[in-house]
Amino acid sequence: MAFLDTVAERMAVTTFERAQASGDPDLVDDVSKMIGQSSPTLQEAYNTCIRYLRAEARVMQFIDQRVDVVDDGE
Repeated sequence: MAFLDTVAERMAVTTFERAQASGDPDLVDDVSKMIGQSSPTLQEAYNTCIRYLRAEARVMQFIDQRVDVVDDGE
């Protein structure tokens, strides 16, 4: 299902970046609902990509904060 994953990832990355840039917290969910109207399988792949992107963002923020604390302590 490489094509499915490629399409889902492309849509998720684009949506996630634009939601972050615009500050629109509903964009990701609205796009998910739109996808689900046509393809529940694609919707699940998209939602999985979004979860990965959100997790990555949280981890990167945690690392940045942790490194800042260490840098400030030196």
